[in-house]
Amino acid sequence: MVVTDCFVIARRGLVATGTIETGTVEVGERVTVERAGESFGTLEIGAIEHARKVVRRAAAGQAVGLLFRGVSDNAIVPGDVLRATPS
Repeated sequence: MVVTDCFVIARRGLVATGTIETGTVEVGERVTVERAGESFGTLEIGAIEHARKVVRRAAAGQAVGLLFRGVSDNAIVPGDVLRATPS
């Protein structure tokens, strides 16, 4: 997923928005943050919102907001790529 926007929700965390390009994502999964082709670590998905509803899973083609708790405001920026972290 290419991140199109990021914002902070007080007492909740950092939200990254974009459209899932391939596969699926689920709450509790870890994603790798890539910026300019370099890995910047992994983060755990704390919540997913799609079409103004909280969901446990999202699939390719869906526009979503992914919530990450306990991370800095600039851990993800627009243009970053979030990829599934291999198990």
